[in-house]
Amino acid sequence: MVMPQVIEQGWALVATDYIDSGTPGPHSYLMGPEAARAELDTVRAARQLQHLTLSNKTVSWGHSQGGGSALWTGKIAPTCAPDVPLSGMAAMAPASDLKALIGSLSGITGGSVVASFAITAFTEIYPDVRFHEYVRPGFEPFSRSMAERCLASPDLLVSLLDAVSMSRDPQIFSGDPLAGALGERLNQNYPSALISDSLFVVKAKPTA
Repeated sequence: MVMPQVIEQGWALVATDYIDSGTPGPHSYLMGPEAARAELDTVRAARQLQHLTLSNKTVSWGHSQGGGSALWTGKIAPTCAPDVPLSGMAAMAPASDLKALIGSLSGITGGSVVASFAITAFTEIYPDVRFHEYVRPGFEPFSRSMAERCLASPDLLVSLLDAVSMSRDPQIFSGDPLAGALGERLNQNYPSALISDSLFVVKAKPTA
C-alpha cells in the first residue's frame, strides 16, 4: 500500500529504522526480538507527539525483513507491550525461516550480499558466532565491505557488481552456515509462536 492510499484511509503510518540502523554500532539484521521492540517503541513514540490523536488500533506491516519483524511483533507484543494492543499483522514475503533463507543463498544471484549482511550482524551481536569459523579465508574484507552498503541505495549495484566479478557471485561460507553457534542463533530468531491476532501472510509463487 502506497502513502496516498494510507492517507485516504485516514491512517497514521509509522516506520522504524531498526536498532543501530544509521547510528553507531552493529545493525541487528534479521534479529526478531530487537526488530519487534523497535516497532513497538516507534508506536509509543508516535503517541507522544503533540497535537496528534491516535486510536488504539495498531497493525504491524512489513516486507522481507519487515515481514519477519511483523511476525515477531505479534509474538512478543502481548507480554512486552500490553499498552500497544495489535489488531493484526501483515507479513509480506517475510524473512522468518532464517535457516531456509541462509541455506539457500549459494544458489541465488546476489546471495553473497545478503550472506554478508547476515554473517556480519550475527558475529557482531553474538560473541559465540565467529567470522573465521564460517567465512572462507580471504573473504572477510569482502563480506564486511558488502555489509556496510545500503540495500536501498546505489551502493547495492556496486555490491552486486563486486559479487559477480568475484567468481560469479562466490559462496562466502567455508562450511555449513546452519551448523554450530550460527545455526543455533538463526533458529533462536525464528518466530515460532501461536499468534492470536489476525494474521495475513503473502509469499511469492516460485517461478520455473
